[in-house]
Amino acid sequence: MVGIYYRYYTPFDRFFNKFKRGGFWIYSGLIVASTLYLIFSLSRLPSIPPPPKRKPKLPETDETVAKVEARKEAIKEAVKEAVAEQQQPVPENAHIVYSWSRRELYSYLMNERIYPDVDDDLNTVRNKAIVIYDTKNPRTT
Repeated sequence: MVGIYYRYYTPFDRFFNKFKRGGFWIYSGLIVASTLYLIFSLSRLPSIPPPPKRKPKLPETDETVAKVEARKEAIKEAVKEAVAEQQQPVPENAHIVYSWSRRELYSYLMNERIYPDVDDDLNTVRNKAIVIYDTKNPRTT
């Protein structure tokens, strides 16, 4: 009769039996190699550049102040001209669309599912609105 022997493994025996397996060595080698590669690659990183130096602020001369003031005045004049152009008086027999503000005009066109570009000329947008308004509401006079 064959006797069955049970061998008792202590944790110390189990630890050394792991060394006998080939997979343990491959796995341990991969971990060690990746750790060494990580240390090597981190040691070769470039140094952090110093923060950029601030340029000294140049003193303002009368010439630069005059240029800035002239530019501000030119912008103010351009804004005044644009506002005056948009606020031209509307004759009494003009179309009702001419009495609408820009916001009302764009909201009317959006309700009609027409989406003009914001940069379009206001007269072009008004003409589109007039055509749509006249087709929906024919004038009796």
